Parts: sequence; structure tokens; C-alpha cells
Amino acid sequence: MTQNWRPNGPDGLYIQSFLSKAVTAALYLSALCLLLLLQDCKPGPHDSSPRRQQTDPLLDADWASQLPLVDLHNDRSFYLTARQIPWSDCSRVSLCRSRYSNMRFAFALFRPPLPLRTGRPWLISPQAALELNTISSFAYIEKAVQELQLAGLDISRSADLDAGSDSIIWAGLEGADLLNTNPGLNPRPANLKELRWMVKQLRAMQFSYVGLTWAAANPYAGSSNQAHIGLSVAGGQLVALLHANELLVDLSHASDQTVIDYYQLTGGRRPLFFSHSSIRAVCSHPRNVSDATLDLIQKSDGLIGLNFHAPYLSCKAQAGSADLIRHIQYVKQKIGMRYLALGSDYDGLITEPHDLKQPEQLRSFALALLQIGFSRAEIESLYYRNAIRFWKRNVTVSTTR
Repeated sequence: MTQNWRPNGPDGLYIQSFLSKAVTAALYLSALCLLLLLQDCKPGPHDSSPRRQQTDPLLDADWASQLPLVDLHNDRSFYLTARQIPWSDCSRVSLCRSRYSNMRFAFALFRPPLPLRTGRPWLISPQAALELNTISSFAYIEKAVQELQLAGLDISRSADLDAGSDSIIWAGLEGADLLNTNPGLNPRPANLKELRWMVKQLRAMQFSYVGLTWAAANPYAGSSNQAHIGLSVAGGQLVALLHANELLVDLSHASDQTVIDYYQLTGGRRPLFFSHSSIRAVCSHPRNVSDATLDLIQKSDGLIGLNFHAPYLSCKAQAGSADLIRHIQYVKQKIGMRYLALGSDYDGLITEPHDLKQPEQLRSFALALLQIGFSRAEIESLYYRNAIRFWKRNVTVSTTR
């Protein structure tokens, strides 16, 4: 990641101090503008939630300017590997390396279903389509990892935000159907021996999690648009392999029955983890999690990263940060802030909230949350503390097995 400029000498220190104050003031002004859009999120006359004590706005802005961020799901890797856009080109993506320091992003690797074609929605070149249609899914994963490394990114399982620079990332796999070394448009599913080898390779490459499904059912589990299709026998075997290799199972995109089957299979001894999902009671979309699932997240000491896609937030084509706040408030009241994190799905071809188009806008969003009654401790738990605690407890840092 880019280095912060640190001028030397008394003139440089004066300029640095001036710029720091200017950034703090700009954050505060941005938050005031954002608050105009959040008036309907303020507690009403019958809301018993505590209101925060008034503090110095400049101190709050300074706190927000240094607030760490963990985002559990970002699809920028797709632009690098499939669309072949250089990492240095920030013009067509939400995540730009230099815009939010003190961060940790989890990059989820996914591959659209074959055959890949040019044009919408993937917008890939004919040359890229030809190449990606001929290599196996697991070869695609290896290619994506190599390109992330060539871009100067270090895949790690570390939960220490101070252990390195902003170039450290977490990695996940979006869809277990990518665990296949057989090329072709309709490859046969991997057998148990092949699965065992690929899962070990993921662990060696320092992956942190694997999603059981993506947009459709696969040989292992049902997807969210097939609520009654659950874990298959092969899915149960895959879960055992993932656990044996200390990889989290990501249940985002999974069907309701798959979630139930996973909880029963593990006896509640494994945390339910959703890298990028939102709340069905707020927006009745099958991709969102139900109240029953929220209860299981709480019972298993799990974690859910809230997705920023407008149709999942508002059940409409567009959304704003006020809609995201409703999801946060609901989870807080239902099971508590301990189980909440951010899983934006930035750069995943989503429609972001109109006032959260870029990660750096999350600084102003933190100030807006303060103004409507969330404490600093609650906001810090949402932004990074919950995710870091969860990673420390459920993901190991060792590099060998």
C-alpha cells in the first residue's frame, strides 16, 4: 500500500499540522451533511435507547479520522484477474489503495459461471474470456492469488492490525464449486481425494474462509434462492475438511436449510459466519438472514458482516446509509452489537448506498452514528473490534500444518 507522506523540518511539520486539522474539519462537515439524510433514523419518542453525551465535535472528528476498519468482503480481485484492470488503476473501483489507511480488507475470490462472455454484466475482454473459459476453476484461484501478490499484497490470517502495513489482506473463496481442477464448461465434481488436496492448498496460501455456495446450488449445498436445499453428503465431507484445515465456513449465499444443516452438523460448536449478508426482517430478500438465523449466530457466538447492496438494504433499486443504519439497529436490539461487522461487497458489481460509494465515506458515517446515539465503543465494535476478536478466536496465524 502507499506510504503516508511525512514532511521533514519545521515548515513541513507546520504544513502537516495544518493538513491534519483541515482533514478533521472536512470530516466533521461531511458528517453534518450526512446527518441531514439520517433524520428518520433518530430515536423516536418511544425509543428507549440511550442518547450519547454531547462531546467536542472536533475531538469526535479526530477519533473518526483514526478509526480502524475491517471489511469482511471485497471483490476487487475480480477486476484484477478477470477484467485485467491493473491494481494501480483506481478509476473504476470503490476500493483505492490510498484512501483508507489503518484498514484490513478480506478479498473474496469468485469466478462467474462458464461460459464467460464479453459485454454485461462482467465486461471482460474477448482475450480474457477465451483464457478464463479454458482453465480450471482452481487454476483461476491460483492465478488470482499470484496477481494479488504481484500487486504487492500480502495474504495473511493474522488478526493483528499492527502486524504490518495496509498491504496485508485476508482472503476468502466465494463458492465451493471453484474447488475443481478439471477444465471445461461442465467439469465433473471433484472427488474426496481432490477436495482434500485443494483445501490443503488453500490453507497453505493463507486463505481464511470458504463460502459453501454462490449464486446457485452446487454439489455441496443449496443457495439462498433455493431455501429448502441443504447440505449434501459431499457438503458434509467438505465442511469436515475445512474445519480440519482451520478454515472458516462462510454461509453467505447459503440457503436457510443449509444454515440449519450446518448448525446441526456441528452441534452449535462452530460459529455461524456470514461475510456479507443483511437482515431479512428489515428487507425481505432471500439473500438476507432470517431471525431464526440471527438467533443461531448468537448461540454459536458467530458473526455477520453487513452487505451494502441496495436491494438487500432497502428492497429497492437504490439505498442510502439510513437504510444500513436500520439493519444495524435491528441486530443491536435483537441479539446485540457483539455479532455485527461490515461486509460491504464493494467492487462486487453492487449498487452501493448513494452516500457510501467509497470506503473513506465510512469515516463520516461513524460520526453520523455517534450523533444518533451509538457510543464510540459500539461503533468500534462494528468497524473492527468484533471482527478482530472473531478472527483471533477462530482463525489461527500459523503458516504450517
